[in-house]
Amino acid sequence: MTDTETRLKKVRDAIETILTGGESYTVDGVSYKRGDLGKLQSYEEYLENKLEKESGRVRRVSRCRFPAEG
Repeated sequence: MTDTETRLKKVRDAIETILTGGESYTVDGVSYKRGDLGKLQSYEEYLENKLEKESGRVRRVSRCRFPAEG
């Protein structure tokens, strides 16, 4: 398991613990509480993207622009 995979697992464990009633959870020396769920979810997304890049699978998202109605 890579370092990124290990961190992602810890972050997901933290999110699960907090969502199921845990008071707080510590990841890499940082303590997170329920109010920090947004930070944890952003960190989870960052790690997922990093893991995809490390594995060579890059998720590409394109923006669509629709003409303005007038």
